[in-house]
Amino acid sequence: MKEVSYRGRRNREVELCPDPGMPTLVEFQARNAWFSAFFVGGIAKSAGREEHEPASISTWGRKPYRFLLEPRFTHAFVNRVSDSNSSGGIARWCLRAMPASAARILSSAEIGVATDVVRCTAAARSARYEFSTKIATQDINILHFSEDGRRVTELIDPAVIRGTFKIPGPGYLQIETPGPWEIKL
Repeated sequence: MKEVSYRGRRNREVELCPDPGMPTLVEFQARNAWFSAFFVGGIAKSAGREEHEPASISTWGRKPYRFLLEPRFTHAFVNRVSDSNSSGGIARWCLRAMPASAARILSSAEIGVATDVVRCTAAARSARYEFSTKIATQDINILHFSEDGRRVTELIDPAVIRGTFKIPGPGYLQIETPGPWEIKL
């Protein structure tokens, strides 16, 4: 897969150019939108057929959000969240798509500020996690994607902000949260 980048504002569909049978790592960041929110997700397009998934992530502010799209998705969509009184504004954004293998490798301690992806290269092991108490009421989760992206396993109870979980083995961890997080092996 070659890396592709797009810049835009408002709603847009973009082509990902994924490697066949492999997940795509997507990085999304609002550029000048301190208080803007977006939905970003995948679209599977094939001969005469199109399938939209519900949003993979929702973003808030200017933090970078990284997430995986399953191998079947060939395009991504970006939808700005606005109310009926909004004119749409000038909220600019940037989206990069790259091979999942571009995710950083899980080390003994990882920290992040929003939804992110790390690559697991070792056998099954236990890990501790903690999400910020300020986002305790928000949607949080840790998912494990198999190396080929076809199997996705939920690893924690999304209602618990700190605890332990077992990494099933090689693959990718997607840490889903709008705020700070930490994982320690």
